Amino acid sequence: MGTAWALYVIMVAYGHYKGTKMTDDNISKLKTPIESRHLRADTYKKYQPRAVTYYIKDKDIPTYFLRVYPSGKKVYAVRKRLGGVGDKVFVNLGSTDILTEKEARHLAIKNIAMIQEGINPNEERERLKVEAKKSKTTYGDLAEEYFVNQSLKPNTIQNHKDIVKSLGIWDKTIGNITQQEIYQAVLDSRKEDKETKAKMITKYMNSIFEYAVNSDVIEENVVKKVKAKFKFKSAQQKENHIPITELDNFLTTLNSLSPFDFKNPTTKFEGYDIPSYTFQPERIENEKLLSRTMRDYILYLLVTGSRKTEASLLKWKDIDFEKGTITYPDTKGNRPFTFPMTFLTYNMMKWRKDNVKSKDNWVFPNAYDTGRIKETKATLIKLSRLSGLERLTNHDLRRTFVTYSRELGMDLADSGMLVNHSGKNITQGYDKTSMDRKRSLLEEINQYINDNSKQSLGAFIVHWYGGDSRHFDPTNIALEEENKDPEYY
Repeated sequence: MGTAWALYVIMVAYGHYKGTKMTDDNISKLKTPIESRHLRADTYKKYQPRAVTYYIKDKDIPTYFLRVYPSGKKVYAVRKRLGGVGDKVFVNLGSTDILTEKEARHLAIKNIAMIQEGINPNEERERLKVEAKKSKTTYGDLAEEYFVNQSLKPNTIQNHKDIVKSLGIWDKTIGNITQQEIYQAVLDSRKEDKETKAKMITKYMNSIFEYAVNSDVIEENVVKKVKAKFKFKSAQQKENHIPITELDNFLTTLNSLSPFDFKNPTTKFEGYDIPSYTFQPERIENEKLLSRTMRDYILYLLVTGSRKTEASLLKWKDIDFEKGTITYPDTKGNRPFTFPMTFLTYNMMKWRKDNVKSKDNWVFPNAYDTGRIKETKATLIKLSRLSGLERLTNHDLRRTFVTYSRELGMDLADSGMLVNHSGKNITQGYDKTSMDRKRSLLEEINQYINDNSKQSLGAFIVHWYGGDSRHFDPTNIALEEENKDPEYY
């Protein structure tokens, strides 16, 4: 009596804990947790949920059973010692909702045989899942997942895609990409003197392969071994700029390589010493001429001090001709950056808007209109060599702009403000500075460039972009366009 009463108290307490009220009636129905029966097709229908999980063992295959949960869920399962001597392995074969007893029995026999051989069916199932995912998941699939998880910037994502797609790897199953394949891609890039691309291959692909390992898609990151075989030099770029004394030489060379021939001076070209300009420069033999876009892009970087990526990502929606402003939506500081156009940049943009078409609305599209302009390294090397200057980079053009601002006596805050240098004080100062003052400072730098080059910006404005020599007043732009009076362009 004492044992029975103790069992009763325990069951009542358990029943209340599980939300089931225990009565003498349902306690009498509570049988041993394990019963032995011949499992048949409709066996599961005869057994209803109880206060505790219980098992119906099959008499023919003792390690095969039906498991009934208090929730009402019923599953077929097997339980057997691994290799006959190890720990018991529980394998859920499937619910009675999806498996017939015949199907469950077949699976039971198969899984019991595996356990007897020392193979854990649960581990084998997971291994097969990984293999299946490995055989189907492409590099691109993993990369897209990675981009979302890392919240990368659009231009970083695009650079990643461009480089990997150029290798023919993007749509390839990641498990089938070999170490030798990646090694050869890096080697080929180096042979082509594309050290940056070679470095980016391992940088980008290493991130994705590491992500694939952590996601159990592959077991090994083969890119790490490739990286270890190559020694990439850290980017220790020598700080360089165009000295003001060499500026005229640089601009003359830029003009010489342009396919655009200056026309004869017009009456619009007022206030300049016309004979001092060479409007139809002598071509340099055996030199590939620059595209108009490349010429404009380089000149734009020089007179604005913009970062190369910010400039190349410009679309026409970012240009406001009515207000006379340019906006970079996504800058290094993760904030929009708006600055005024000068007389030069306004006329440049007007000319490009009217004469250079891009299907994706890039301000500076590449030569084939398949995207934006990106690679200027070869062009700047050529310009540097022909100008007799040390090798220039895009950032050197930005550094040149800042140098000129300092030579004009501008303080660091104003210089940093104009080129969107990061820094709390500079950012706050920029927000408080009027657009008119920003335009005045930019015009001052442009004038400094103009005054120190025979091939002046005035000539560029008039003969490259069809502008005139009168002062740029953006407040009149909307009125001029409304009246169809092309005073400024």
